[in-house]
Amino acid sequence: MNNSLLFIFISFFLLGCQKSVNYSDLPVIDISKKYPQKEIHLQDIADMEYIPLETTDDVLLGQFPWLSYLSDNYILVWNMGHEDIFVFNRNGKIVSHFKHKGQGDKEYVGITRYRSNT
Repeated sequence: MNNSLLFIFISFFLLGCQKSVNYSDLPVIDISKKYPQKEIHLQDIADMEYIPLETTDDVLLGQFPWLSYLSDNYILVWNMGHEDIFVFNRNGKIVSHFKHKGQGDKEYVGITRYRSNT
């Protein structure tokens, strides 16, 4: 019982010690005012390359393709819905396609997304 009262007292004490926020320093945007529009093209701020990937009856990326890896020679795409792996060359032509999902030898149980910090 004493511990509960002490905890409540310390909680109220710490809440009372918080610094008050002055909301008049926050920027205010008038949404009724007309602001000038500036058109920004992605090509102006980033290097882009469009590579159409080959699609055949065997190579259908489905609803959730995920660009997993990109090198000077290859594009690796993981199809999240079916857990297929597609390997394309830099021209977009299919090099390899496999799905080794399972629990046997040389099979994978599942694939997770990995993001490198480098």
